[in-house]
Amino acid sequence: MTISAYGSYSCFFNGEGIAGVRDLFEIIAPSDALVKITSVIWQQYNATPTDEMLKMAFRIYSGTYTTGTGGATPTPQKITTGMAAAGSACKTNNTVQAVVGSGALEHEVPLTINHRERQRSFSAILAAEPMILSPDQAFVWALNTAPAVSMSVNATVIIEEYGG
Repeated sequence: MTISAYGSYSCFFNGEGIAGVRDLFEIIAPSDALVKITSVIWQQYNATPTDEMLKMAFRIYSGTYTTGTGGATPTPQKITTGMAAAGSACKTNNTVQAVVGSGALEHEVPLTINHRERQRSFSAILAAEPMILSPDQAFVWALNTAPAVSMSVNATVIIEEYGG
């Protein structure tokens, strides 16, 4: 594959009520480009957050994995002006989480945050554990424990596409 183009895109949701486990994001790389996850930002607001630890994970799936369902499919938004539309697909808040199926779980980074944390950027983790997708691979940001108290969340994933 020739690396011929570059573009930055964001996928986000705002004000989502979260009370159970889910895949917060699923980013699916196109068949003709590499995708780098460059930033992941979590912002929650709630009147009464509890002092509990929420377990999350960043995952990369390949092959015929079973995609999550039950959420939305927003269009990734251009950050780099003048670029074509993103080739990647974005899914948010899938209440049925993605599973390996007959594909493969290529990489996983477990995360734990305190529910009291109002805002968190995972950029340092992504710098230490780069999440780069080959064509047709998927990045999943999973919330693996249900919060004791429902929370409202804004979240953003920023990607760069190379190729296309």
